[in-house]
Amino acid sequence: MSKVKNAYKEIEKVVGSDFITDKDYIKAAHSRNVDPAFLDRWADIIVKPETSFEVSEIVKIANKYKIRISGYWAYFTRLGKKI
Repeated sequence: MSKVKNAYKEIEKVVGSDFITDKDYIKAAHSRNVDPAFLDRWADIIVKPETSFEVSEIVKIANKYKIRISGYWAYFTRLGKKI
């Protein structure tokens, strides 16, 4: 099993199945960028933690599997870059 699938299962135990996905249409919605200097990069997993404890556990799991993580907020700059 791949490291992403293993991480997915562990993170799912932390946040619950309603707050994690690897569905393409969700990944596409979280990966758009209007700045032509940067290509769209799709995440492997989208997670929506609710507490700082969940964030901490997700970071530990990502570190365990050496998976990069990137924050996503609802705010954008004028160029559409995520803040």
